[in-house]
Amino acid sequence: MKEQSENRQRGARKPGPGPGVAVILLMAGSVGATLATAPLIYNALILIGRQVPSMVGLRDLEFTSVVSRMVVMLIAIGLFPALWLGGARSWSQIGLGRTPGWRRQYVSGLGLGLLTILAAVSYLLATQRYTVHVETVSALPGKLLGALLSAVIVAFFEEMLFRGALFGSLRKPIGFFGAVLFSSALYSLAHFAVPIPAVGIAHAHSCSGFNLVPDLFSWPHDPSYFVPAVFTLLLVGFTLCTFYARFGSLWFGIGLHMGWIWCLLSLPNFLTVAKDRANLPFADPANLSKTNAAFVAALVLVAAAGISRWRHSRGRST
Repeated sequence: MKEQSENRQRGARKPGPGPGVAVILLMAGSVGATLATAPLIYNALILIGRQVPSMVGLRDLEFTSVVSRMVVMLIAIGLFPALWLGGARSWSQIGLGRTPGWRRQYVSGLGLGLLTILAAVSYLLATQRYTVHVETVSALPGKLLGALLSAVIVAFFEEMLFRGALFGSLRKPIGFFGAVLFSSALYSLAHFAVPIPAVGIAHAHSCSGFNLVPDLFSWPHDPSYFVPAVFTLLLVGFTLCTFYARFGSLWFGIGLHMGWIWCLLSLPNFLTVAKDRANLPFADPANLSKTNAAFVAALVLVAAAGISRWRHSRGRST
């Protein structure tokens, strides 16, 4: 009787809207809440910087930086509650279950991520776009460890958000390619949604946050420079979604994503831009992901992911 009662209670429990829908609502709500409250927080931080000598650095804050960080913080804080409200009750539902071979998948993904970025770097060194330059060897271990920690956090966070929740829960209602396109486009655009207002903000007003919306994609260079970068991230999104579908988990994609980020954050410690290339857009090694070499690497990755999934599906059908 007790077992039957529990089953009835489970059956009566209303299902959530789905992790994907919950995450979309979370992202939209975080942006709206930030635009409404960022002026108050920004002005308070500036005031603290003026009144507290030990926190004088706060006086140099930029309003756009406060807005960007607030959005990320709100999404990070609300991610797990949103997933739970969306009906996710286990790690497997967002692609983090311990599937067979998950450790091997993670290590393989990490290796592939490192290799593709290093291949792009080799090309840029061979074409004399970059030169090798290491300033302080003693500081390298700390910087590399910090880059690794950032890579771990970002890879897990973005894979859970864009692949585990969005792609994973949307591919049934809107189909595989629809889910891939939607989640990858959102993933790509999120990296370029950096408002650059024509005039800096010294004191924020109640509408200052919403006034940033028209400047959301106002890039400092000609937009044609950003086309390869936008498509690179779009292809990376395609790759990560396809590998998720191929393996049934996020572990390979997390490793791949982590390898890319670790390299991208670490390479500026080893490379510098060639003098005759210093004035070119994205010349700095920190912008390597926006180069044509990274775009080619992303093309190779998406092709590899597609072939792997095709071979796997063909093997299952036979």
